[in-house]
Amino acid sequence: MKWRQAPSRRMTLTFLFIAFTAIVALAGCGGGTTAGTGDSAEATSGTTASAGQQSAAPSTTSTEPVTLKIFNSVKSDDASWQALIVDPIRKKFPQVTVERINVAKGSDYPDFVASGSVPDIFFTSFNSMPVIQDLKLLAPLDDLVKKYNVPIDKLEQTSLKSIRYISNNGELNALPIYLNVRLMTYNKDIFDKYGVAYPKDGLTWDDAVALAKKLTRSESGVQYTGLYPGSWSTLSDELGAQPIDPKTLKAQLDSPAFKRLADLYQQVYDIPGAKYYSPAQANDAFGKDKNLAMLPNWLNGLINQKSGYGSEMKWDITSQPVFDKNGKNSRVDFHMMMISPTTKYKDLAFQIIAYLTTSPEAQELVARASRLPALSDSAVRKHFADNDKSFQAKHLDPVFDYNPAPSPIPTIYDAEANKALNPAMDKIGNKQTDVNTALREAQEAATKGIATLQSK
Repeated sequence: MKWRQAPSRRMTLTFLFIAFTAIVALAGCGGGTTAGTGDSAEATSGTTASAGQQSAAPSTTSTEPVTLKIFNSVKSDDASWQALIVDPIRKKFPQVTVERINVAKGSDYPDFVASGSVPDIFFTSFNSMPVIQDLKLLAPLDDLVKKYNVPIDKLEQTSLKSIRYISNNGELNALPIYLNVRLMTYNKDIFDKYGVAYPKDGLTWDDAVALAKKLTRSESGVQYTGLYPGSWSTLSDELGAQPIDPKTLKAQLDSPAFKRLADLYQQVYDIPGAKYYSPAQANDAFGKDKNLAMLPNWLNGLINQKSGYGSEMKWDITSQPVFDKNGKNSRVDFHMMMISPTTKYKDLAFQIIAYLTTSPEAQELVARASRLPALSDSAVRKHFADNDKSFQAKHLDPVFDYNPAPSPIPTIYDAEANKALNPAMDKIGNKQTDVNTALREAQEAATKGIATLQSK
C-alpha cells in the first residue's frame, strides 16, 4: 500500500523534518520508557561525522579499503554499537571502515537531501519510514536479495510484511536486524506480601484489573498500586486502533476501538487508591520506589531499566495482557537497516546489511546482547541473554511465544493525533472527565490540527 500525503498538498522539507522529529519522539520507540519501545530514541553517543563528506570510489565488493558512512538514529550505547555493528562488519568485511553519523542538528534525513550528501547505510526504526520514503531515500532491495540469494524467508515475517505494506509498490526496502516485543514485568515481593498468585501468560486485561484490585492497598504510609496499563499508543495495537486512517489521513479517535481502550483506562484508575502515572513515573514506581506491582514494558526498555531494580527486588516476566482471550499482543516493533539509493557502494552496502540481519553468526551476537533476533532460528535464539546474568532464571517464554498485531502504518499526522489524545487519556486517568467527552474533544482537536497543517 502506498503511503499518502495530504490530498493535493506537497510536503515541504521543513514540515517533513518537524513531522519526523515528532514521530520519533512519540512513536513506540522511546529510550527505555513504557511509552516507547526502549531503543528508538535519538542517538547521542559516538562521533558525528560531517554530512558533507562523499564516498569517492565506484560501487564495489572488492577487497580494496573503503569507508562506509552509517547513519544511526537508534539510541544505542557505544558498547552495543561496537558489538552489534562495527565488530561483525570488521570480521566479515575487513576492508571496510565504519563511519558513524548520529542523528543531530544538521545531520538528519532532510539535511542529507539538502546537502546532496547521503550516508551509505541507515540504521533506524520502522516509524521513520514515511519521512525517509517521501524524501526518496529508500532503495528497493528485491533484486539484490535475489542476486545474493539472501534467505529472507527465515526472518520474522510480520516485520517484512510491514515494510512491504508501507512501501510505494510493495517492494522490500529494508531488512530487520532485531525485534522488540511487549512484556509485563511484575514485583513478586508485592504479590507475596498480600498472598496473591503470580500472573500467568495469557492474562486478559480483565484478569489484570482483577489482580490490581487485590494489590492496590495502603499500608504503613505506603500506597501500593496494582497495575499501570501502559501508554495508549501500545495498547491500541492490540485492537487495531490507528489514530489516523492511513488511507484518508483523517483522525479516528472516537472509534469503538478507542472507546474500548479508554474504558480500560477508566477501569484501572477507578480502583480506589490507584495512582495515575506518566510513563516515566511508572518506571520509577516499579523499579525505584517498588510500590507498583505490574508494569507492561518493551523488552528493550526492560534491558535499559532492570539494572536499577537492585538485587533485593524479586521480579519476573509474563506476557502482556490482551483484550480478548487468545487475542493479539501489541505489535512487534523492530529496528532495521537500509541502503541509500545514491551510495557508490550499493552491492557492498547491501551485502553488509544482509550479513548483519540474516547470518546466524551476526544474529547470535544480537541474541547474546538480550535483543530478540530478527532471524527466526531456534539455534540462534537459544542464546538470548547469554551475556546477561540478570535474565538467568527468569520466565522468558513471553519473549518468544508472541502473537503480534500488525504494525500500524505511520502517517505524517500521527503527531497531531498524539497531541490530542495524550491529554484526553490524562483527563480520564485523573478522573477529570468521562470517556465519551474526552474522546470527542480529542477527535475535534486532531481534526483541527490536521486541517491547519494541510492549509500551509
